[in-house]
Amino acid sequence: SNKAYSMPARALNTTYANSSTASCLMVMATVRCAVTLAAGTAYVQGRSGSANPPTISCSGLVGIQAGLLNEDNTYQIVFVVGTNTNYIITSSTTNGTTVLGQWWELVF
Repeated sequence: SNKAYSMPARALNTTYANSSTASCLMVMATVRCAVTLAAGTAYVQGRSGSANPPTISCSGLVGIQAGLLNEDNTYQIVFVVGTNTNYIITSSTTNGTTVLGQWWELVF
């Protein structure tokens, strides 16, 4: 088997490329979302596609919605990236924070 598991250095809101024409990637990441103000939000989402940055949603939109106060949660994002495709985990915040925990990739 040629499966390769790695924990590459990655960042939120940064486009990466699966330049392989033969292998797909499974991306798994933990992201901490926190909100301290009632009007705050903090969301993350996995996206992929040929655009840079990618625009196709390939994971759920997860995080904290407006109206919740003093929320601090960690979420797991999992999505598959096709061959020769860009990928990203986007984050969006209003009076909140998103922090990348661990990022794993599995080639298959």
